[in-house]
Amino acid sequence: MAVHYVDFESMGWTEVPNNWAGKAAAGEPGVRFKPFELGSSAVPRGQFVEYEPGHFEKAHSHDESELLHIIDGGGTIAGEPITAGMLIYIEGGTTYGPIEGGPQGMRFLRLHLGS
Repeated sequence: MAVHYVDFESMGWTEVPNNWAGKAAAGEPGVRFKPFELGSSAVPRGQFVEYEPGHFEKAHSHDESELLHIIDGGGTIAGEPITAGMLIYIEGGTTYGPIEGGPQGMRFLRLHLGS
């Protein structure tokens, strides 16, 4: 048995690659993340994600299901408000979006559930 810790404060940010389909154009609000994986099939891999205020991401889907926990800030998914404290489950293969960061931006924890 073991206890694993993820210290997001000590991790560096990763910028999305230039070929990422959802990447904002130069000068538009962007997104960055801190990926983590604990190496256990019992613990999903994930990302700590930060949207700049006004970040826009077009509708898209992922093969795996996702669990999003909004930590602070907020925005919308397909026009529906999302706020700090919300937990959002998105079934794999579901097209969702667009996602827009609100005026304060948004930080959330994204867990990948399966693949």
